[in-house]
Amino acid sequence: MKNQKTYCVVALLTMGLLAGLLGCESNYRLREDGRMATYHRDYDLAAEKYGLAAEREPDDFMAQYELGKTYLLLGRPVSAQMSFEKGLAVKPDDKEWTPKFIDGIAESFYQQKRYEQLASYLKDKAEYYGRPRDYIRQGKYLAMIGSPDEAVLAYKKAAHFSSKGDASAYVAIAEFYESIQDLENARIALRYAYFVDADYPGLDDDFRKLGMIPGPTMRLEPPKPAMLQ
Repeated sequence: MKNQKTYCVVALLTMGLLAGLLGCESNYRLREDGRMATYHRDYDLAAEKYGLAAEREPDDFMAQYELGKTYLLLGRPVSAQMSFEKGLAVKPDDKEWTPKFIDGIAESFYQQKRYEQLASYLKDKAEYYGRPRDYIRQGKYLAMIGSPDEAVLAYKKAAHFSSKGDASAYVAIAEFYESIQDLENARIALRYAYFVDADYPGLDDDFRKLGMIPGPTMRLEPPKPAMLQ
């Protein structure tokens, strides 16, 4: 009888524990629910799901990142900035995630129209990490806030620090020149990119969009970055 009672107690405790677990969504499940809500453009629900995951586990950097993106979609850049900063604190020097969080913080500053803080932040991050992506990001936002000369300098630095075979800086330079209707320099930058990596994704389409036919004769060796126009 005693053993039977003990078995019943253990069974009841086990059932209670399972019920509790089943009633408590995992952070993975919450993030998946958030993604599904985002897919259906229910951004309020997505923010609720990601926010719950981030609240339960502040070090869940994936939840913080998705929450930040959702807040941007909801027009809440201050809240987005806070989420991205929390995620960056967890992943301060990660090859994949650190640039994503910095991108998010930069966009948050931009949407808040805090342009001076944005420029200072981008400068600090570019100097600290010194990667082409950091200078490309700096150039992009400097152009957007009306500092084209400083943007060109940032793009030059991106080209300078690029590894062999990385054409991303020249593609970014071409996009910048195209945005200000300087099509001649845009074409030159694309030719530099073609010299560095003729197989860069989308490069052939970029050539055709500017009235050029991609091919070996389009290859143009880039000058030293300081000599870029």
